[in-house]
Amino acid sequence: MTSSSPRRARPAPSPVSDDPDRAAFLLGVARDVGVKWSSAVRDALRIQGRRAEGAFPGTVGEARARVAEAFDRALHAAARDELSADERVGSTKLVYAAARRHWNVHEERV
Repeated sequence: MTSSSPRRARPAPSPVSDDPDRAAFLLGVARDVGVKWSSAVRDALRIQGRRAEGAFPGTVGEARARVAEAFDRALHAAARDELSADERVGSTKLVYAAARRHWNVHEERV
């Protein structure tokens, strides 16, 4: 016998945490860090008299360093546990993606 009620799609698992509250917190931090990073790179280029165009010039290694600094500070300020190794990897990907997305939206077209 089959049920006539529609199936609900399960939300996609978070790349950073199985706890929805923690995942939302980490995602918010990742977005903030990525946007600030992209903006800082853009500002540095403008100071040099260059345009912010083409692909985002940041690297995954730079994203990893930003995660280590910013997330540790944010987690400590919010009295939350440190990042696990898996959360650190997921957060690095999210920061890099947020920076690229912000860069692409605000790219200076010729």
